[in-house]
Amino acid sequence: MQRFVGKVAFVTGAASGIGLATMTRLGREGAKIFAADINAGQLAEEVAKLSEEGVDIHSRALDVTDEADCRAAVEQCVTQFGKLDVLCNIAGMVLTSSHDGEHPLGVCALPGRYAALAGSGREYCQYFIRGGFAGAAL
Repeated sequence: MQRFVGKVAFVTGAASGIGLATMTRLGREGAKIFAADINAGQLAEEVAKLSEEGVDIHSRALDVTDEADCRAAVEQCVTQFGKLDVLCNIAGMVLTSSHDGEHPLGVCALPGRYAALAGSGREYCQYFIRGGFAGAAL
């Protein structure tokens, strides 16, 4: 199935887990992919695999806790592909070294603290509007 032909998808957390699965699925369904992850080595390996399958894919290391880095990454994506249709902000940050009082195993996802892309979402809407986006933003 080629549901994403002609679409550009920006995926954070693309080196592993759900981000990798999302990037792979979108790419295999025709999307052009801009992949980002803090783990540059693993990201390069996964990007190479999809590139060998014929997926049009570009990537960069990205620290989603750094808003300036996020802005630069989105700009790079739009410069590379000319637009942005899908933003998958999947990267996460997990603390395992201390107990936070709420999570008995000391493991806690912190969406409000790492989502620099989501926090600047209004600014990125310009790319969707310019591209004639006619879908839903969640």
